[in-house]
Amino acid sequence: MDDREAMRERNRELLARRAGHPPETVEICRDLERRFPGWSVWYSKRDFLDHRYPHYAARLRDPHFRDPCLHASDPEELAVLIKGENERGDRWWRGPR
Repeated sequence: MDDREAMRERNRELLARRAGHPPETVEICRDLERRFPGWSVWYSKRDFLDHRYPHYAARLRDPHFRDPCLHASDPEELAVLIKGENERGDRWWRGPR
């Protein structure tokens, strides 16, 4: 783990604690990111448009592809959605921003 990634993980823990997220959510997000490389996963207690809350969310890390933001009420439901996106494989290339 490089310095930048280590700082990201420390910040993730700090922000989760300050936001009052359940303590297990950080490790659940890390586990999903290990299972699905290339995806960023987070937990939110806030409502997002028509999505349930609290919920888990994920987005592709690569900014050059269409990056759907997936939302699910539990981590296993999110895993199914990410797996489905990975299997679809029809992401549109957007080119560098």
